[in-house]
Amino acid sequence: QAQKVWAVQLSGGSIHAKDLPEVMRSLQGDRRAFVPLDTMSRVTRVEEHCRHANLGLWGWIFRLKHSVLALKLKRPDDQEDVLYLDKNADVGVSWRKAGPFERFSEAPREHHGFDAVEGTALQDVWDAAVSTPSFSEPQEVSNCQHFVRESLEEL
Repeated sequence: QAQKVWAVQLSGGSIHAKDLPEVMRSLQGDRRAFVPLDTMSRVTRVEEHCRHANLGLWGWIFRLKHSVLALKLKRPDDQEDVLYLDKNADVGVSWRKAGPFERFSEAPREHHGFDAVEGTALQDVWDAAVSTPSFSEPQEVSNCQHFVRESLEEL
């Protein structure tokens, strides 16, 4: 079930919360671990980034790829950052930063990106992604490429 996105996790750990006060209680005062979206950066560009899927022999034989929706952000301090909206079989759709040693060989994927409308917030991107059929369909029906393509079309 899709709900309002209150915060984006920037460090390790796992927190399951339904509202902002519950998020803050779970953090036990570590406000650096999460960034509330209402004070977060603005989206400046949306792109599809791809890399080889790490699926063993079959992934290598069929040259399978993993795609994410990459959001280029401008923070209030004018620093730039990248945040990924990712769909995978393990956790469904989630926000994340790049993992250690994770490299996208196609970043951005050619002709799969655009500059965002000025003032676009992360919540706007989340609302568009949630409205796509692939957001709630199981991985066997809609994989990461379906999700990214539909989200780009919706945006």
